[in-house]
Amino acid sequence: MSGMTGGVGEVQCATDEVKEIAEKVRGEAETKTGRQFSEYVAVQFCSQVVAGTNFFIKVQVSEGGECIHLRVYRDLQQTLSLSGVLTDKTLQDPLKYF
Repeated sequence: MSGMTGGVGEVQCATDEVKEIAEKVRGEAETKTGRQFSEYVAVQFCSQVVAGTNFFIKVQVSEGGECIHLRVYRDLQQTLSLSGVLTDKTLQDPLKYF
């Protein structure tokens, strides 16, 4: 994950690392949205280097293409926290800073 400090990098296909990050916050995402996802597949991401890293991750949560966007912060000690969730997204919705 290289990137300019403070700037949000380009949107890329989800890597194994990003898929693992998304999976680690799945329970918290389900709690915040009040839903249990039958499907939960990270498909894209972009990142922002700060004092740690913000990951913006598009996760497909239904066969019909419904998605959620996650904002996950990883601090310098590698601790993850789910900072935000946007719902009612589709595969076509752009992934960007929030």
